[in-house]
Amino acid sequence: MQIQSKDSVEIVTDNYREYSKYVIATRAYPSIIDGCKAVHKRCIHCSYEYLPRHLIKSAEVAGKITVLHPHPQSIYSVLVSLASKYDCKFPLYETKGNFGGFGFPPAAERYTELMLSDLAIKIFESFADYVDIVPGEMNTDEPYALATLLPLCFLHGAYGISTGLSNVNIPALNSVDLIKYYLKVLENKNIENAPDVMIRPYNNGANLCMSKSEWKDLLTTGKGIAKFSPIVRVDGRKLIITNVPDGKDFENLSKALSEEINDDKVDIRDETAEKIRYVVELVPRKRVNIKEIEQKIIKALSSSESYNFIFADDGIAVFCGLHEVVKRNLEYTIKCIKKKFDTELKSLKYKLTVLEIIQKLKTNQKHLNNFVKMGYEEAVDFLMCEYKADREQAKAVLSKPISYLTKEHDVEIKNLKDEIKQVKNNNNDIFAYLTTIYQDLLKDVRAFTRYQDVTNFVTQNL
Repeated sequence: MQIQSKDSVEIVTDNYREYSKYVIATRAYPSIIDGCKAVHKRCIHCSYEYLPRHLIKSAEVAGKITVLHPHPQSIYSVLVSLASKYDCKFPLYETKGNFGGFGFPPAAERYTELMLSDLAIKIFESFADYVDIVPGEMNTDEPYALATLLPLCFLHGAYGISTGLSNVNIPALNSVDLIKYYLKVLENKNIENAPDVMIRPYNNGANLCMSKSEWKDLLTTGKGIAKFSPIVRVDGRKLIITNVPDGKDFENLSKALSEEINDDKVDIRDETAEKIRYVVELVPRKRVNIKEIEQKIIKALSSSESYNFIFADDGIAVFCGLHEVVKRNLEYTIKCIKKKFDTELKSLKYKLTVLEIIQKLKTNQKHLNNFVKMGYEEAVDFLMCEYKADREQAKAVLSKPISYLTKEHDVEIKNLKDEIKQVKNNNNDIFAYLTTIYQDLLKDVRAFTRYQDVTNFVTQNL
């Protein structure tokens, strides 16, 4: 055995590099193709591939996902983050039970139930049968990436801490605006060029305190600082606070107005139900400047977010703006769709050839009479010799009953030829095909926008 000497610094450097690559690819950063971190991809894929289409215990769902994901303790919390109607920007699951809310945690997985929603299947799994399959961490095959219509990171937002690199922080975006962006790209038939479409952020519908051009620059470069403020409405001697930015809550409001509360100048209460609603009411016969109270509230409940778009691309960290992700997403999805078309064309042409052989055989009475008297292998050889069928096509003909071989197939043949023509047309104009899909998706997502509060651009300084 030969012993080789190696510098310890070089060993540590190589090992740290490999570990960083592993963390980038499987933990910290979302994929540049589907916008999913590895655990999110595995949760969505397993929920579609291995689970029934009805509500089942979350513990059973989490158990199935452990086939692909090596950290079972994190799976349920990720499922909650994808499913909670209160905490999730764009819920992907139908649920039953307590998945948490404002100020209270979710129940344990044995007490809750869920299943992937129809809308989530449409967005993430429409072309699941045609994705690239690779060996996973648990030595089980898994998708290289999902052929998703919309990247998950822009529906949910994404945050992650890496090793030796910058933290990723990607904002959730308005889903309707995002689909319109995709439609414009497809209309232009050029995925290289970014269209001039405004995509608003989704931060609980809080005001965005910057200009539209500044926000567009942030999305283009993938880097910048955005400031958000709550919506405060004056109603007589009341101030109604809604659309509070992420990270701000009733406790922040209480601290900001603690002096006024102690002096019995204001009463505050939390009337939050499905959406945040805080009420500050001025106590009668107390001298209080409502404008000053309003400014205190806005200052206390405003936030500043430093966004940093970083993605994993085959284990490499990639810094880029929104359009590069849209481009890579569409490239992969188009690749999967073309694989779908190739598979469908092969199947349809096979069926057509079999039917045409049967139709020719039927019209040749002498051949048909002899054919029905032949043994199996003799009949296979006959079809291969006389009708140029391959062995599989000959077997397919022989699998049909005599009644099927002697009936008319003109309508079936015509329908198959029409289907082949349609698939070829779709394949030749993939942009038109995708446009139809995204237009249909837009209708479904519009009906889902009760979770997508509209963000207002305001000019006030924080």
